Amino acid sequence: MAEVAKLLPMNAGRYIAFEGVEGCGKSTHVKRLAAHLDALVTREPGGTAIGSVLRGLVLNTCANLWCRPSTPGDM
Repeated sequence: MAEVAKLLPMNAGRYIAFEGVEGCGKSTHVKRLAAHLDALVTREPGGTAIGSVLRGLVLNTCANLWCRPSTPGDM
């Protein structure tokens, strides 16, 4: 798929976005449609190596230092 994408003009193809609340099945539908269409799948943030790291920090609030509970004595 990546080799084909390099040969196509920028305006060839479609961009499909899935939106919905957490747990509604977006990832499941994206996987099924991508397999059917032989499509390139990306997500934000997370489409790149650094994006994946940032996504992990955002989704895992326990690892996020800014979201840890604190007491007045910690300041």
